[in-house]
Amino acid sequence: MTYPSFWAQLAPPPPPSSSPSPASSGPAPVEEEEDTAPDTSDVVPPRAHTYRSADELQPRALASYAARFIACLVAMELVLHALPVVALKDSGRGWWRGMTAAEVAMVGFWNLIVVWLKLLLPWRLFRLWALLDGVVPPENMVRCMANNYSTLGFWRSWHRSFNMWGIRYIYIPLGGASRPVVSMLGVFTFVALWHDLRLRLLVWGWGVVLFVLPEMAARRVVPYNKFGSRPWYRHLAALGGVFNVLLMMTANLVGFVVGVDGATALWSVMLGDWAGAPPSPSLSLSRERNPRARSVV
Repeated sequence: MTYPSFWAQLAPPPPPSSSPSPASSGPAPVEEEEDTAPDTSDVVPPRAHTYRSADELQPRALASYAARFIACLVAMELVLHALPVVALKDSGRGWWRGMTAAEVAMVGFWNLIVVWLKLLLPWRLFRLWALLDGVVPPENMVRCMANNYSTLGFWRSWHRSFNMWGIRYIYIPLGGASRPVVSMLGVFTFVALWHDLRLRLLVWGWGVVLFVLPEMAARRVVPYNKFGSRPWYRHLAALGGVFNVLLMMTANLVGFVVGVDGATALWSVMLGDWAGAPPSPSLSLSRERNPRARSVV
């Protein structure tokens, strides 16, 4: 199914032509009996609203997709049961006290994994229902953040249907690839306001755009088609991937977990010494009174 361009949709329809067509210069056609059937020339059949091949509608493919959904659901239950990272970050400011830098980083990382899973599950369930009904909508969560070292690739795979909408109606009208920074700034400003009217979400959106710039610069300085065969290139790409994951963690922790002040405190812990942040006074006092108390903040 093809769509007209954005500006073509805004243009008014052309006026009807008053000049006779070449076919009307001949003898007048014989009047036929009026057809009372509705005009269905502009009706798009339901199967045209598909983005991938109909192979996904085969019974074997549907069973495989349902099994993958159940596996993701079990993985979510196991993560929430074994890793109380959501309870830690929801316990209030200062939950990182008494943790090492590596533990604080892992809390942030696994919180983002939980966010990815909790968005994947309802969208994949609704997509499975649509597939059972014969409709093939786009897959929203294509790749996990732990399986994507590219910031640009990460955002192309996160909420993909919304990403396609943003590219069509915001990114391309603002200039697209000819003005990528301005276009991305417009897209993520809209996405931040779409989530909620909060300053920290605007900081998140602008931070995402800022964190994309190093990868864009690296692609221009050391492009893959020129240096990809060099033995050092894979190590440089791995280092850049670690840097991108840390930047994505920071942006999402600011927007959806701890805010700007909390992210500043977290980075002060992660960039500090190996011992991490000192425990809070209240926790130290409770340990003195009860040495067997658990050291969970």
